Amino acid sequence: MSWTSSDLASDTSWRLCWSAPELAELLHWAGKVDAKALATQPWLVASAVASAPALLAARASEMRRELIHGRGISLISGLDAQAGTSDQLAVIFLLFSALLGSLRSQ
Repeated sequence: MSWTSSDLASDTSWRLCWSAPELAELLHWAGKVDAKALATQPWLVASAVASAPALLAARASEMRRELIHGRGISLISGLDAQAGTSDQLAVIFLLFSALLGSLRSQ
């Protein structure tokens, strides 16, 4: 599916925002994971993803559906960059990305 900027402006279904309960779950989940351990033991991502809160798994499923069967683009907002350290924010990004699908380097 192709789209133009006017398409994206008129239908904002591809834009999502974290809810307060999702943010709380996200921060709690990421807080259980040691960023330094992930750097040396990347297989820990799989066990962290297996213990993902249902609320976040549902959000990832919604985004994956939009990426694969919808417009192919999705934006999620609402996480304050001051919510944690750079390591904690990196863990959040990594874990939620892993919920979306298989991690790939660019």
